Amino acid sequence: MKCTRELLILLLWLFASNHINAEPLHLLGIGNSFTENMLQLLPYLLPDRGSGELDVAYLYRPGATLDQYCETMKKGGRECSLFEFDPESGAWQETQHVRIDSVLKMKQWEVITLQQASGTSGLYDTVKPNLQMMLDSIECYQPQARIAWHATWSYGRNSSHPNFSNYDFSQQKMDYAIEQTTLAVRNDFADRIDMIIHSQQLIKRLRLTALNDSLDLTSDGYHLSAFAAEAVSDLVYEMLLAPRLGVSIVENERCAITDTIHTASDFEYIKQVAYDVCHDTLIWERLSENIVYKTEYYSPSGLKLKQPVYRWPIIRRNYYLSGDAKEERIILLEE
Repeated sequence: MKCTRELLILLLWLFASNHINAEPLHLLGIGNSFTENMLQLLPYLLPDRGSGELDVAYLYRPGATLDQYCETMKKGGRECSLFEFDPESGAWQETQHVRIDSVLKMKQWEVITLQQASGTSGLYDTVKPNLQMMLDSIECYQPQARIAWHATWSYGRNSSHPNFSNYDFSQQKMDYAIEQTTLAVRNDFADRIDMIIHSQQLIKRLRLTALNDSLDLTSDGYHLSAFAAEAVSDLVYEMLLAPRLGVSIVENERCAITDTIHTASDFEYIKQVAYDVCHDTLIWERLSENIVYKTEYYSPSGLKLKQPVYRWPIIRRNYYLSGDAKEERIILLEE
């Protein structure tokens, strides 16, 4: 009798596990064209364009800031479009003039991403109060959803974007400001933000390699080139899909795009960098205006990278997807 009962429990557990695994990842992005850059190529990294494994959509409003989304939520506005990926046709389907609350109630979203507009992505004063309001609104409809903060990338060095003036037209200053904003989000919303998508760190690392180009991996000084967008999709894959599928991005043989400029080894390389960023993302704990680019840093794959460091000894802190933080790598610099 005991064996029969244990066998029944085992069968029920196996049935429940198979049922859970059969459910696709329901992923919703809320943002603008930078959200589009992040998600648009993701389905193509999966067999059958993610059919049965990924259900992805994003709310889009050109250049939308967090405060504009908060205002739209409060008044029930229809300024947004919803883009949903259809695996059968392999295309994104647009529905215009949708209400945000209606999209939140469409289904049980497992992961919802949020971000600030690129021009103010490094200005934390514009993030904190509006992020609080957005989280409150989302939790009313999707209390079980995991929330991901999308840390967007800096502009190209010669970008003509008008908001580049917020950072004195300096890519280095914009990177630093975004890093500090990301750290503040991590600290202030530790109990509400479940993960951070470090697109900024990924693009920053790629810009220090031979793959960088005259537009700093952008198409216009701020939106990503298709190649760089694929790298960000690689990062999202590693964060959200690799644990479910049991296949890391470096083991995944698929690429989302092909072109005549980049080689197969280039695509393998960006997968490795995306993997490194996902599992070993570096954020600075202390504030300083005195940053220089001198010290060499080696990623787990052995890739040699340059990272900004301080002019005095400091303990760097690593944040991992599990939420753990480790202080390590004491760097001593010579003047």
